[in-house]
Amino acid sequence: MSDKKILLVFTNARSAEKIYNVIPELSKLYKLDLYMLGEFSPKTRWWGDNDTRFDFIEKNKKHFNEIIEGDGFLFHGDSVKDILSPLDLNKYHTILLDGDHVREELQWPLLYRAAKKKGILVIGNHHGNSDFGDNLLGHISKLALKAEPEKLTEEKQEFYKTDRKREITDKIISIDKVFCLGEKERIIYNQLYNDKNIIKGGIPTNDTLKNHLNTEGEYILLITNFLGNHGMNLMFTKGNLESQLAYKKMRNKIFPHDFDDEFVTKSGLIELSKKYNKKIVIKQKTRFDDPRYKQNIEYIEKVLMHDWDGPYEILTDKGLDIDEVIAKSFIVISAASTLAFKPIQLRKPTIIVEGTGQIGNFYDYNGIVPLDKVSIENEVERQLKEGPDLEFIKTTLEGGLDFNATEIYINNLKKVIDEHTSNL
Repeated sequence: MSDKKILLVFTNARSAEKIYNVIPELSKLYKLDLYMLGEFSPKTRWWGDNDTRFDFIEKNKKHFNEIIEGDGFLFHGDSVKDILSPLDLNKYHTILLDGDHVREELQWPLLYRAAKKKGILVIGNHHGNSDFGDNLLGHISKLALKAEPEKLTEEKQEFYKTDRKREITDKIISIDKVFCLGEKERIIYNQLYNDKNIIKGGIPTNDTLKNHLNTEGEYILLITNFLGNHGMNLMFTKGNLESQLAYKKMRNKIFPHDFDDEFVTKSGLIELSKKYNKKIVIKQKTRFDDPRYKQNIEYIEKVLMHDWDGPYEILTDKGLDIDEVIAKSFIVISAASTLAFKPIQLRKPTIIVEGTGQIGNFYDYNGIVPLDKVSIENEVERQLKEGPDLEFIKTTLEGGLDFNATEIYINNLKKVIDEHTSNL
């Protein structure tokens, strides 16, 4: 085993879980410490019916030399107070962050500057599927990685080269290199960042899907993003009830389509259930900014039962093997999210509904359709007839076709660490 030591900084369970699978193998090559910070800290309350952070620790604590508890969050929008005090950075050669965006509320820039003084390599990991397009190249301009201004158009060079913007940009840099999902994303990242700092790693945790290939489908699975009642627990004292509810709905409408009565009607969810004689299973996405998961279950039931008296099931977190849940699906109708890669890798007919989340890496996926029952039904029939979009998996997720992303990730990480060592 190498005498090098790696510090893994986990701040968000959904971000961190994408690399859980690398930890057992990585611990055979390097000594590992875990730093639990922000939403991943035990000092932050959990927001669902099963705290997956503790499940992770129980399963993986044997792979870490030390587990360090850092500052948590008291509320959505809170900030870490002190990232450095619990750490002795002299122990580490490499730091692996569980994200890649600018996260000043987590004090990542402060950690980065302290690490660089000691010659520590800092590597970010994919935060999650995000849109590419806005006035500055979309979410890739939000990466906490040093940009290459000469790669930009003249207009965008001005953004990065003016003294004020450059000063701000330098202050928020938090990583030296970043893992991306695959070749497609590497090409997009390379528009702004040096190619040598972009590492293909796929989604290692999805490798376990190989244990569920060819599982017979039993139900229609709906993967939600936001519910129609999101944020409706906000308190207002002025105006009448009708205006308050209208304001809350407007205030919390992040995407055009949430899971609500309109979604159930327009998606043809109930018609599909009847057509294929399959029950409906709905996966609720629990959120730190909305801990009312029990009320949300009631809301989902109310929305669904309005027009449906057939069999259904609502899932949150407790006792959940998400791979098995997806493997047992016959059809998946999903919001645009990182979780939607799983059924596509499992060769399940998977419909991504426009306007439900950030499209990002799904921009060239054949199964994106508008919220329209005819379009959804036609796409289901097409996928059942023609089979999975293997080319999409190949170009989007490194190791996604052969379920060997863990091996690729570790091999690429080792190369980067060895290169860094030789340059010290």
